[in-house]
Order: sequence, then structure tokens, then C-alpha cells
Amino acid sequence: MSSLIGVVLRSLEYGSFYALAALGIILVYKTSYTTNFAQATIGMFSTYFVAKLIHSYGFNLYLAIPLGIVSAILIGVIIDVLIFRRAKNASPISKQIITLGITSILLGIAPMAFGVYNLNMPRLIPDGSVSILGAQISLNGLFNILFGMFVMGMMFLIIQKTKIGLAIRTTASNETVARMMGVPSKTVTMLSWALAGVLALLSGLMAAP
Repeated sequence: MSSLIGVVLRSLEYGSFYALAALGIILVYKTSYTTNFAQATIGMFSTYFVAKLIHSYGFNLYLAIPLGIVSAILIGVIIDVLIFRRAKNASPISKQIITLGITSILLGIAPMAFGVYNLNMPRLIPDGSVSILGAQISLNGLFNILFGMFVMGMMFLIIQKTKIGLAIRTTASNETVARMMGVPSKTVTMLSWALAGVLALLSGLMAAP
């Protein structure tokens, strides 16, 4: 029984990584009407940035993470403003190909910016474990599960209960009508790309250790 519980706990932990990344994909899809194949690469790039700050510049993990969030937001904003606004009238397939191009660009820049060697990412909670129904799980693993659920719950509340969430849902439903109703759809789309970048980073920070 303890082995089964262990498998379930590990599955929940890995599921948290994928769930956060998937939330970002959904946000972009609903507001930009494209499947963002670059989501994982954006997360990789921002996570490498955090690791580089720690290893090369001596930053503390908890100080490097906010800077990584800023970098993820900037990447999302740059992609939206410089690329997707100019390709607004492109076909859905063309937009998907653009995201594949973004993947190639980030994969090319990453080794030049961060080097070609592996960088270790420290855990948010470095030590300790807890027993749940006879199965052992690290405190960091338990934190990943709870944090993933917390972020998903907060995203649900924001989208369903706030004006920002209403703007996102309106833009996702019909962008033209949203603009006619006064919704700043360009800002909403940019916000969605920025949030997708942050969610990709959080997924990377949880998975990398």
C-alpha cells in the first residue's frame, strides 16, 4: 500500500509541473488563438537565468527567483509586442510555426548566455521528508504539490472573480466584441503572455532540482 501511495504522491508532484505549464498554454491559446509550442522553452530559458544568477553571481535562491519572474514577464511581453501583434492576421498554423521559431531562437541563445554545462538548481526546501500513510516524500516534493494546487486555485479565482479575469474571458470569447465593449484586448493578450512566462518559470523551478 505504501508503494502505491508513493507513486500517487510522485504523480501529483510531477502533475503540478505540467499543470502550471498547461495553464500558460491555455491562457495564450484563449487570448492569442495559437498553440504556444515555445512554452517549455520559455520556462527553460528563465530557469537557466535563475540558475546562472545563483552559480555565477552568488545570488541567493530567494533573491534570484523574483529576478527570474521579471525576466519571464519581459520575455512574454517581448514575444507579444514584437512578434504576435505583427502577426495578428496570420493563420493559426502560421502562428504555431512562429512559436516553433521562438523555440529555436531561445535554444540558440541559451548556450551563448548560460554556457553549455549543466547548472544545479537548489531545492526551495533543501532537507527533510515526511511520511504519508507509510510513503516517504520530501518536504520539497510536498511543497511542490501544495504550491501547484495553490497557484491553480488562485488562477481560477482570478479568472472567475476579478475584473482582470472577466477581461480575459471576454477576450477569449470574442476579441472584436470585447474591444467594442471597452476591454483593452491588446493589454489582456500581453498580460496572458506575461503570465504564461511566469507559469513556465514556476514549472521549471519546481522540476529542475
